[in-house]
Amino acid sequence: MVSYVLCVHNGEKTLSSCIESILAQKDTEIELIAVNDGSKDSSFKILKNYERIDRHIKLINQPNLGLAAARNAGILAASGDFIASAAQDDVYLPDKTSEQLLFMKEFNLDFSFTNIQTIDETGKPINFRSMDDYNAILLPWPFSLVQIALFIPVCSPTFLCKKSCYVTIRWNPGFLVASDLNLSLKMFITFKGAKLPKKLLLRRIKLKEHQKDYVPKYGTPFRKFERRSAVAVAIMKRYNLSPILKINFELTDYLNALLSLENGTNTAKSYAFIADFYAKRGFMEAAQRMLNLKRFSEKINGSLHGLGKS
Repeated sequence: MVSYVLCVHNGEKTLSSCIESILAQKDTEIELIAVNDGSKDSSFKILKNYERIDRHIKLINQPNLGLAAARNAGILAASGDFIASAAQDDVYLPDKTSEQLLFMKEFNLDFSFTNIQTIDETGKPINFRSMDDYNAILLPWPFSLVQIALFIPVCSPTFLCKKSCYVTIRWNPGFLVASDLNLSLKMFITFKGAKLPKKLLLRRIKLKEHQKDYVPKYGTPFRKFERRSAVAVAIMKRYNLSPILKINFELTDYLNALLSLENGTNTAKSYAFIADFYAKRGFMEAAQRMLNLKRFSEKINGSLHGLGKS
């Protein structure tokens, strides 16, 4: 069985088409773990309606803890032999799951991902530039690690892996925009995976977010900084570099705080430190988000696994 983990935050416009495409996967037993991550629109109502009519759906309701924490909650609740990621805006083609499983079996892989076709808000196919990035040919390992760090040729909503991969690896809730990059690197460093060169996902693009005058959430300087941090923490995690980096240097303390969140330790303290670190550098929106996550973590006894079964 394959458990799809669908994290939802204010996704009412595209949620139904996404769910229907997951439930329509061919030749595979599917379980859908839907995590409502503090939605303020009608997403939770939509999810409840699907849960009532389909026994393959489990619904989790939690505060807005972010994508990584929502993924971790869904993975903990999953009962499948394999875990697949899902995004609320996208459409999964009927053969995606079965073809990935066959691909993984043929090449003895622990995980896989696929090529994509980009679509606009209406569902019309478009040749958007991110399609070329995500459909790029992956270099042989270990050169692929540099390629992923620089260009991210991995579309995380196509990701499917053995559940056992998540015994040693988890999504890092300390990353606001680069948790998928961090996870991809950790998977490639630790396990055997490859790209299935078929377009098996329709990736919806919000064109307004790619206009020249659009300001991305948290700002471009922060997003670049966090991407670099995601790469550093992935390497620290795999090679246990934290003990040898315990020097009196604020950047190292920041990376160690992120690593603590990776390991599920000192949660509230780590969020507070990271918030202060961001504030000193002018990343005020990111700092406020970290303080909010600190408060949430304190409310659920310092753990980001408050599953709040609906």
